[in-house]
Amino acid sequence: MKKKTIDCTVDIWDTEYTMRDYGDRIILTVPITVWRNNSGTLNFQKIKLTKKTTMDIIRKMFDDQTLIYDECFIIDDVIYGNIVT
Repeated sequence: MKKKTIDCTVDIWDTEYTMRDYGDRIILTVPITVWRNNSGTLNFQKIKLTKKTTMDIIRKMFDDQTLIYDECFIIDDVIYGNIVT
């Protein structure tokens, strides 16, 4: 298992995306803000990726230490399938 991180800021928190690469699958830990009433809290969501083309893009993003793919897509677009891979 290979573990890599990319530093980021989510709202007011300095945090990071974490990738755990198991070869046949990737587990991403994604920082999110959870809002209750008028108060936000930093939390994390775990996402399992198994599609080879998506995993290849995510690996490249973590190797390059960037949250932007192909100059116009953010990591969330790749994770949630907003681009065709």
